[in-house]
Amino acid sequence: MKCITYLIPFALIVHQAKAQPYWSAVGMGPTGIGTSEVRSLFNDPVSDRLLAGGIFFKMANQEDTVWAFGQAAWNGHRWDSIAARISGGSDEFAPETYWFLRYQGSLYACGDYAFSTPNGFNMGFARLNEQAMQWEALECNNTLPSGLGLLVPKEPQDTLYATGYDGVLCGLFPPTCVYSYDGSSFQRWAPFDLIPDTPNRVVSSIFKFNGMTYMAGAFADPLGQGTINLIRWNGTAWEHVPGWNNIPTTITDYSIHDNLLYLAGDFLEVNAGPGNLVASFDGTSWNNLGGGLGCVNCWSANSVNALQWFHGELWACGMFDRAMDLQAHSIAKWDGQRWCVPPGDFYHTGMGLAKLYDMAVWRDSLFVCGLFNLLDGAPAYQVAKWIGGATVAECSTVGLDEAHKQDPQLEVVPLMEPGLWRIQLPDLGVWTLDVFNVTGRQVGQWQANGVMVMDLSARSPGMYLLRATGSTGALRSTKLVRP
Repeated sequence: MKCITYLIPFALIVHQAKAQPYWSAVGMGPTGIGTSEVRSLFNDPVSDRLLAGGIFFKMANQEDTVWAFGQAAWNGHRWDSIAARISGGSDEFAPETYWFLRYQGSLYACGDYAFSTPNGFNMGFARLNEQAMQWEALECNNTLPSGLGLLVPKEPQDTLYATGYDGVLCGLFPPTCVYSYDGSSFQRWAPFDLIPDTPNRVVSSIFKFNGMTYMAGAFADPLGQGTINLIRWNGTAWEHVPGWNNIPTTITDYSIHDNLLYLAGDFLEVNAGPGNLVASFDGTSWNNLGGGLGCVNCWSANSVNALQWFHGELWACGMFDRAMDLQAHSIAKWDGQRWCVPPGDFYHTGMGLAKLYDMAVWRDSLFVCGLFNLLDGAPAYQVAKWIGGATVAECSTVGLDEAHKQDPQLEVVPLMEPGLWRIQLPDLGVWTLDVFNVTGRQVGQWQANGVMVMDLSARSPGMYLLRATGSTGALRSTKLVRP
């Protein structure tokens, strides 16, 4: 369904907006010999910089090029190094940083790099000394070689974990895939000792949801069903996740929002997955989010690589060209009822459809990174900023009629005085109403129960997006035109 209203003024506004770009390039991107890819983004609230990790030697600006070695920081105007280089790499390969995170106030990084310390070489894990701006090992070296290389969860909870393939940290034998970390010491994580010891087992992520600890990866099922990739610890024992069938898949990202767990990966309903590349879970049952996402003509395996909440909507990026009945370019957003596709053709001149790796919200703007060098035919080098506000190219029509019949809708009636609307909320209970302008910036917020009059008379004429969020997490949205 095209996002065009029946009002002539609104149609004119949309036509004018389409003359403007919806994305802007962020610097000149990574350069160097061999592979050069930005694969992760992180909003660092302490330094107020957007951090980028990946495989690259340098980052280019319009005026200069800076050494980066897999790590770079954007300050809103130019790329720079984050600190002293974490590793020198080789003449052909730059060291890779997987991602950054803040835990107990300190900045951590994990990746495929090694650096020298007074106690020998340290691999994969580092914490930034922000006085000296030097990367340091944690309380003990992760010695070479090591299968451990991940710090999770990316959005830390009370405990941080070192995970990966079997390895040894701080002399804590025998090797294991999971060590817990409290900011001062590592410990073996006792629940993992109940997982059968099999070759090449791996743990990719651990996080808490609804009082239980979930673990993703590929390892033997302690309940005896072969290899499994998602399981949960209830505090005393391992148990299967209801509705998660034992299918071979990779879980790439997760998000917890309004008491729901959202999972992303390469799972498909045809293989008995809970959805197509993305699904939500309330602790008992799954929702396939309108049928999810997919790919008809992709040069790489289809997947959702990252999830990001932005202005109340769930954005997904990865490798896909379909959002139900719509054509997509590896990025789409879920508004609570349907998938919408933002304008923007991410493209790589050597491969075609771009593969997008990660997203982050920094200074109230959405940034995305991936393997692309053109955006709508204009040069854009692996990192782009969304400047399109609430604009969408199209929104899915799949399942909308059924959803409308089942769920009460948001009723918005313009009153005689310009800028005033009567709002009838879908059902009882407190709802939060947020209003955004065409740039995506929030310009108002109210809380109401039942019926209210919303006043935008002090705002400039133009298009606005109204999003209503119920106390249960239900979402409704509509567009308004301020005459």
